[in-house]
Amino acid sequence: MLVYKDSILSERFYLCYMKKERIILITGATSGFGKRAAEYIASKGYTVFGTGRRAPEGSIENNVHLLRMDVTDPDSVQRAVERIISKHG
Repeated sequence: MLVYKDSILSERFYLCYMKKERIILITGATSGFGKRAAEYIASKGYTVFGTGRRAPEGSIENNVHLLRMDVTDPDSVQRAVERIISKHG
C-alpha cells in the first residue's frame, strides 16, 4: 500500500492507493470542507472513506463510506485502516 500526503488539498487529507482500485481516505469528512471534498471526489468515481470522531460507523452518505476515527489516537487510526483493508484488501 502506498500512502501519499497531498499537500495541495490540506495536510488533513491522505490519498491511499491499494491495488488498482483508487481508494481515498479523507479525515474530517463529517462536516465542512472535508465533507464537501469527500462528496466531490466520490462523485468522480473514486472509492472514498471519510472519517470523523463522531462519524456514524459503517454508514454511507453521498457515496462516502463513513468510519469513526480520531487522528490523535494511533489505535483508532490503525483500526480504521484495517477496516478499509479488510473490505478492499
